[in-house]
Amino acid sequence: MTVFGQDGSAVGQVEAEMRRARKLAGDVAAIAGCVAAQVEELAAMLERRADLVPERAEELHARAARLREFARHEHGEEQRWRRVHDGEDRS
Repeated sequence: MTVFGQDGSAVGQVEAEMRRARKLAGDVAAIAGCVAAQVEELAAMLERRADLVPERAEELHARAARLREFARHEHGEEQRWRRVHDGEDRS
């Protein structure tokens, strides 16, 4: 077994890779959160549009519902990647 110090050795390289992986997980979490927020705004816009265009209300409400479902998925991804970033998820 080879174990070295934190000066560019095997152990130091693993520690650096772990820090980088956690930073990337934080970045992915932030992106998923932004996507979820944008999708929620789009769903809200379609709901408002449905009020203005009654002949398309059913279709627009259905699209808004699908968007909200996707936003919930993205919020879940945000939470999952946040746990990785915080070191709570080892999978």
